[in-house]
Amino acid sequence: NAGFSVKVFSNQKRAIMIYAGYGIKNTELYSGYNINNEYRYYKNDKHLSDENYNIGLLFQSKGLLSWQIGFDSSLSSGINFGTGLTF
Repeated sequence: NAGFSVKVFSNQKRAIMIYAGYGIKNTELYSGYNINNEYRYYKNDKHLSDENYNIGLLFQSKGLLSWQIGFDSSLSSGINFGTGLTF
């Protein structure tokens, strides 16, 4: 995964950042077979690769909470909201 962020606005009380990122997820695949009603799994040499992109705005303040709004292609392919603690 890699990404970057750029300051859009900042002062003594708050900051607004825009961020973007790109990532790749590899998932190992397993196969299986049944012997005497016991299913046995083994790892095969195949895997699934998924790419994801994200972009959004992060709003941070001197207060306790910060929040963000963004788009992430791997999370239900839609708009996401988040909150976080600022310390």
